[in-house]
This record gives sequence, structure tokens and C-alpha cells, in this order.
Amino acid sequence: MIENIKERGVVPMLQVREVLQSPTFQNFRLLAGRQGLEHEVRSVSILDYEAVFDDFSDFSADTLVLTSLFFAREDPDRILAALKALSARNIAGFAVKTVFFQELPEQVLTFAEAQSLPLFLFRDTYMEDLVVNVNDLMKLKQNYLLLEEKIDFLFYNDKPVALVESTVRELNTAV
Repeated sequence: MIENIKERGVVPMLQVREVLQSPTFQNFRLLAGRQGLEHEVRSVSILDYEAVFDDFSDFSADTLVLTSLFFAREDPDRILAALKALSARNIAGFAVKTVFFQELPEQVLTFAEAQSLPLFLFRDTYMEDLVVNVNDLMKLKQNYLLLEEKIDFLFYNDKPVALVESTVRELNTAV
């Protein structure tokens, strides 16, 4: 049978630009790092207390990081330090909910621009909804990849008629 991409653990890749097309992200305002909109997004995480302890080890490459900057509400200089640490981990982007900050310090914007790191402000959206939305987009993309794989299998391989019929039935139920 066709090897399933889910079984192989393939994580579908979205680009920051694709994520922004979702209506859930309509309130996102790009402040810096436009060149990084092509960055891959493989996960989304919320930054809360990790920055209090300067421990960013839970954040991996290609992560879209969401935060309210709670940790920096009384010391805005902590924003740049956190962003530098996260950038070193090759995150995909950084989005700040305007709870404590309506704007960001100029040095933060300058750093994000120099690193081609998309930096956003957003409001009126729950971070949990953003996480769920990105995960749903990834599942949808994974399903598309699976369908593409099955279609490629049909077109580019010699196989028994019974296997072709079985694959076509799978495709028929998937759409």
C-alpha cells in the first residue's frame, strides 16, 4: 500500500505569508521583517514565562512565537534580549498581542528588520485560537500532501489493477 505521510512523521510546511491569509490573522500588522514572510512555519508557540528565566530552549526553528510581552511590561529592554535569543533559534516570526505594548521600541524593530524576522502586532484575537488555526492549516496541508502522493502513485508507477482500484476508492472518499 502507499506509505502514509502521517506514518512517516512528515510535518507539513506553511509559510508565514500563507498563515497570514487565514481570517483568524486579519488583525496582524507587520512592523518589520517583510523579507521573512517566506519563512517556514512548522509550529506555533506562546511565549509567557520562559523569558523571565531567559530559557528559550522550548522554542525550535520554524516556530511562530506569540506573546503579550508580559515578562517585559516593566522593563521594555527585555524585549530585544528575548527577540535576539529567539532569533538565534531561527524562529519563523514574532507576534505581539497589544495587551502591554501598543508599539515596540525602535531597536526591536531595527533588529527584526536586519534579521528579516517578521514582527507583528495584533489585537482582538485569542492566542489559543491562533494556535488552533495554524494547527488546522497544517492538518489541511498534510491532507493535500497525502492526496498528491496518492495521485503521483497512480500516475508514475506500474501497479496491479486491484491496487489502482483501492487507491482510487481512497481518493474518492477523501474529496
